[in-house]
Amino acid sequence: MRIKFLNLCNPIKVTHSILLIKGRIENYSQEVWRKCFEKSFMMVYHQGPQEYRRCEEIALEKLQFKFLVRLHAGDNTLSFDFLGVKDTINISYEPIQSDYGVCLVYVVCSGHDGKFQGPDYEDCGVFSAKARISLGGELLQCIMAETLWESGLGRKTFKLEMDDSAGVKVHVLESSLSVEECWAMSGEELWETIAREIMFSTLKDEKSKYLAFISCTRYTNRAGIKPSSYSQVLRMTKGHVALGGGGLALFGTGALWTWPTHLSQVQKRLLCDEAIDTNLFMDDSAYRGTIGGTFATTLGSALHELGHCFDLGHTGDGIMARGFDDLDLFFTLLERNLTSKEARSLDPCSSYQREDLSPLSIGRSNSFNSSEGSPRFTSVRRSDSISKYLEDYAQKRLRYQNKISSGCFWTSSCALLLSKQKWMNKSECSLSQFQLPDVDMSVCCDLSVIEVRGDGGKVLQYWTEESTCLDLKAMVHGNRGATSLVLITNCGRAFKKSLNENNQE
Repeated sequence: MRIKFLNLCNPIKVTHSILLIKGRIENYSQEVWRKCFEKSFMMVYHQGPQEYRRCEEIALEKLQFKFLVRLHAGDNTLSFDFLGVKDTINISYEPIQSDYGVCLVYVVCSGHDGKFQGPDYEDCGVFSAKARISLGGELLQCIMAETLWESGLGRKTFKLEMDDSAGVKVHVLESSLSVEECWAMSGEELWETIAREIMFSTLKDEKSKYLAFISCTRYTNRAGIKPSSYSQVLRMTKGHVALGGGGLALFGTGALWTWPTHLSQVQKRLLCDEAIDTNLFMDDSAYRGTIGGTFATTLGSALHELGHCFDLGHTGDGIMARGFDDLDLFFTLLERNLTSKEARSLDPCSSYQREDLSPLSIGRSNSFNSSEGSPRFTSVRRSDSISKYLEDYAQKRLRYQNKISSGCFWTSSCALLLSKQKWMNKSECSLSQFQLPDVDMSVCCDLSVIEVRGDGGKVLQYWTEESTCLDLKAMVHGNRGATSLVLITNCGRAFKKSLNENNQE
């Protein structure tokens, strides 16, 4: 009998603080299967730097396990014990050193106390909001690393700003808007206003993307009716927004109370099947109606909108479709149920942020014009070809299994586009001036990804550097409804051209 780790080699280096560990027990006897099939436990001992010690019991189902561990900067040793069978993994955690990062922001309206909506038994104050957003940011950082690794591109992810206690920092932005003014605005208007306020605040940084949450979202159901559709839920909610693009992803906090404050609560919360009381609170669960479903969908929505900030469009499947609803399947051993007809009808976004406006640094077109270098990223070097072969095999197998079991994955062009971003990767520009006469464009160096997009930012066709040949003219003219062209170079610069206008943005 042995403990098999499905997504880790030994030793391993990572640059994110929360690590997802997947595995199973192999070569077990019939007696072990009979006794431990439904429920069993494994002991995990965590030894970190500066005499850190922790012991916890990990639940297994059908002799499989998934669990989350918080790493400490430096060397971490995890020792596993299942019925006397032992194994050890050595993990080196080195936080990302880069000028580029994602800034977490909690927006409090003028004259407001900063409390978000939630049940009486939940702390809904500013400190609690910051704790939930901080943990959410770390989980998104973990998902990014794990999904890019499954795509064969390494555990690349974005940097989060740290505070003096080595925790993730969440800034509080005091908006000039009153609660009533926020409630009277559309999502697009809120996005525009908060974007400008960030750019005129001390938070302004051209090398930052912003993931922000506005405190004053309020759901009201005075008639006590059962909402029949998500659009009806939105009509009953004031100050709600879920919109991302360029430099800002902005969200309401109508479901923030479903987010946990501590890592130990994450899997329990995702599995929570307690019904949302729609007389009192917003149900944003993709028609699942549960606290766990709401946490999964809203955290996944943040990842989706952050994807737009990283120049991603909509896709037919995966995270940039509605695959972000499946974060519960990604983090737990929960198995997929049939998706309801109502959930299948949901749009990926409440609305799509076009990338053609605003002279502000945070504006949705500005990321296509940056000439700054890419962030430094700590790479993981393999000591021999055998371990590299085994890891490549594990990546392909896990990616295949994940696509079957959940929608939490990036399509090929999305994954490659992300991996080349300045926020994920460091690559020098060759300054070779790659010419694209078919569309009257030139870029700074060799191309990595080209996407032809249509209405709503939908990816109609793509080309990657692994493709055999490039016929850009055929890509553009062969897709009815093509409205824009998005390109990213090997150095991480992104370019966009409108196909409806004879100019490059």
